[in-house]
Amino acid sequence: MKKIEPYKNINEATLSLDNGGRFYNVLTKSDDGIISTSELGKVAGLFIDKQKMVLFLDLAISNFDVNAKEKIVNSLDVSLRSTYEKYKSQEFLPSEAYDKGILSSNSIITGFPKKIDSKSDFNGVIVLPVGKSFVVMPIIDKYDVYEIRDEVSE
Repeated sequence: MKKIEPYKNINEATLSLDNGGRFYNVLTKSDDGIISTSELGKVAGLFIDKQKMVLFLDLAISNFDVNAKEKIVNSLDVSLRSTYEKYKSQEFLPSEAYDKGILSSNSIITGFPKKIDSKSDFNGVIVLPVGKSFVVMPIIDKYDVYEIRDEVSE
């Protein structure tokens, strides 16, 4: 997963997001006040996964107040704005996520991270294809795993 640094102000976000897209996106223009799917995809480093693009956008503007977020969302073109409404991230505390979260939807969970080092404390796995078969590998062998807590779930 790529580390996402939230924008510091709306001018930085607008300059970065309204970028004209990749060189072959000849129909998009930079600095036209409209953020298209191809422009957001360029910044997010994605090509076709619109749900991940929306998650990137939500994380990138997460430090903004409501008005600044609304201004950025209103800059999205019609197609991207409907995609944004479909995949808009839910925000939870760790103690709320299990009860209120919706499976397969974007969620931003804020809390205090605690790194899990012991394999006995976490048993999640990933399945990797190898030739015509699959290998099951513990996630903790491949990735750093964190438990997120808040004051309620402490």
